[in-house]
Amino acid sequence: MKNIDPVYKDRIKSAERLVMGWLEKRTKDEMAAYTGIMQIAHGIIAEAFLSRVIHPGVTTNTDVVWWMRQRVNDLGLLAWFPYEVSIFREGCEKVGDNEVILPGDILHCDFGLTYLGLATDT
Repeated sequence: MKNIDPVYKDRIKSAERLVMGWLEKRTKDEMAAYTGIMQIAHGIIAEAFLSRVIHPGVTTNTDVVWWMRQRVNDLGLLAWFPYEVSIFREGCEKVGDNEVILPGDILHCDFGLTYLGLATDT
Protein backbone atom coordinates (compact mmCIF):
# COMPACT_ATOMS: atom_id res chain seq x y z
CA MET A 1 0.00 0.00 0.00
CA LYS A 2 2.97 2.29 0.60
CA ASN A 3 3.86 2.25 -3.10
CA ILE A 4 0.35 2.71 -4.50
CA ASP A 5 -0.84 6.09 -5.65
CA PRO A 6 -3.46 7.39 -3.17
CA VAL A 7 -5.91 7.71 -6.08
CA TYR A 8 -5.99 3.89 -6.39
CA LYS A 9 -5.88 2.83 -2.73
CA ASP A 10 -9.68 2.88 -2.37
CA ARG A 11 -9.98 0.38 -5.22
CA ILE A 12 -8.02 -2.31 -3.39
CA LYS A 13 -10.18 -4.90 -1.65
CA SER A 14 -9.41 -8.06 0.29
CA ALA A 15 -9.44 -11.21 -1.85
CA GLU A 16 -10.60 -13.36 1.08
CA ARG A 17 -14.28 -13.42 -0.02
CA LEU A 18 -13.27 -14.19 -3.60
CA VAL A 19 -11.10 -17.11 -2.50
CA MET A 20 -13.80 -18.50 -0.19
CA GLY A 21 -16.40 -18.13 -2.94
CA TRP A 22 -14.18 -20.02 -5.35
CA LEU A 23 -13.74 -22.83 -2.82
CA GLU A 24 -17.52 -22.99 -2.33
CA LYS A 25 -18.23 -23.47 -6.05
CA ARG A 26 -18.85 -27.03 -7.18
CA THR A 27 -19.34 -28.50 -10.62
CA LYS A 28 -22.52 -30.39 -11.54
CA ASP A 29 -20.58 -33.65 -11.29
CA GLU A 30 -19.29 -32.73 -7.83
CA MET A 31 -22.80 -31.83 -6.67
CA ALA A 32 -24.15 -35.14 -7.99
CA ALA A 33 -21.38 -36.98 -6.12
CA TYR A 34 -22.05 -34.92 -2.99
CA THR A 35 -25.70 -35.97 -3.00
CA GLY A 36 -24.60 -39.61 -3.03
CA ILE A 37 -22.07 -39.02 -0.24
CA MET A 38 -24.78 -37.38 1.88
CA GLN A 39 -27.04 -40.39 1.27
CA ILE A 40 -24.26 -42.63 2.57
CA ALA A 41 -23.83 -40.39 5.65
CA HIS A 42 -27.58 -40.44 6.37
CA GLY A 43 -27.64 -44.21 5.92
CA ILE A 44 -24.81 -44.71 8.43
CA ILE A 45 -26.54 -42.47 10.98
CA ALA A 46 -29.87 -44.25 10.49
CA GLU A 47 -28.23 -47.65 10.90
CA ALA A 48 -26.28 -46.50 13.99
CA PHE A 49 -29.51 -45.50 15.71
CA LEU A 50 -31.26 -48.84 15.11
CA SER A 51 -32.06 -51.29 17.90
CA ARG A 52 -29.54 -53.77 16.52
CA VAL A 53 -26.80 -51.26 17.42
CA ILE A 54 -28.28 -49.52 20.46
CA HIS A 55 -29.55 -51.60 23.38
CA PRO A 56 -30.96 -49.18 25.99
CA GLY A 57 -29.47 -49.78 29.41
CA VAL A 58 -26.38 -51.44 27.87
CA THR A 59 -24.98 -49.42 24.93
CA THR A 60 -23.08 -46.19 25.61
CA ASN A 61 -22.91 -43.15 23.36
CA THR A 62 -19.19 -43.92 22.96
CA ASP A 63 -20.12 -47.42 21.74
CA VAL A 64 -22.25 -45.81 19.03
CA VAL A 65 -19.40 -43.50 18.00
CA TRP A 66 -17.06 -46.50 17.68
CA TRP A 67 -19.69 -48.40 15.70
CA MET A 68 -19.92 -45.45 13.28
CA ARG A 69 -16.12 -45.27 12.97
CA GLN A 70 -15.95 -48.98 12.20
CA ARG A 71 -18.75 -48.73 9.63
CA VAL A 72 -17.00 -45.85 7.87
CA ASN A 73 -13.74 -47.82 7.88
CA ASP A 74 -15.49 -50.93 6.53
CA LEU A 75 -16.84 -48.84 3.64
CA GLY A 76 -13.34 -47.56 2.85
CA LEU A 77 -14.31 -43.97 3.66
CA LEU A 78 -12.62 -41.39 5.88
CA ALA A 79 -13.92 -39.30 8.76
CA TRP A 80 -13.83 -35.55 8.26
CA PHE A 81 -13.64 -34.86 12.01
CA PRO A 82 -14.06 -36.85 15.25
CA TYR A 83 -17.66 -38.01 15.58
CA GLU A 84 -19.87 -37.25 18.53
CA VAL A 85 -23.05 -38.81 19.83
CA SER A 86 -24.65 -36.71 22.56
CA ILE A 87 -27.36 -37.74 24.97
CA PHE A 88 -30.11 -35.38 26.07
CA ARG A 89 -31.97 -36.69 29.11
CA GLU A 90 -34.78 -35.19 31.16
CA GLY A 91 -33.51 -33.75 34.41
CA CYS A 92 -29.86 -33.64 33.33
CA GLU A 93 -28.00 -30.55 32.24
CA LYS A 94 -25.36 -32.51 30.39
CA VAL A 95 -24.77 -36.19 29.87
CA GLY A 96 -21.13 -36.93 29.19
CA ASP A 97 -19.24 -39.37 27.02
CA ASN A 98 -19.30 -43.09 27.67
CA GLU A 99 -22.72 -42.88 29.31
CA VAL A 100 -25.27 -45.65 28.99
CA ILE A 101 -28.19 -44.77 26.72
CA LEU A 102 -31.49 -45.11 28.58
CA PRO A 103 -35.08 -45.43 27.32
CA GLY A 104 -36.45 -41.96 26.62
CA ASP A 105 -33.06 -40.40 25.87
CA ILE A 106 -32.77 -38.13 22.84
CA LEU A 107 -29.65 -38.77 20.79
CA HIS A 108 -27.84 -36.22 18.65
CA CYS A 109 -24.85 -36.87 16.44
CA ASP A 110 -22.24 -34.79 14.67
CA PHE A 111 -20.94 -36.85 11.78
CA GLY A 112 -18.87 -36.09 8.71
CA LEU A 113 -17.28 -38.00 5.84
CA THR A 114 -14.68 -37.09 3.24
CA TYR A 115 -14.80 -38.68 -0.17
CA LEU A 116 -13.67 -37.53 -3.63
CA GLY A 117 -12.31 -34.34 -2.10
CA LEU A 118 -15.74 -33.44 -0.70
CA ALA A 119 -16.72 -33.29 2.98
CA THR A 120 -20.07 -33.71 4.70
CA ASP A 121 -21.17 -32.35 8.07
CA THR A 122 -24.35 -34.00 9.24
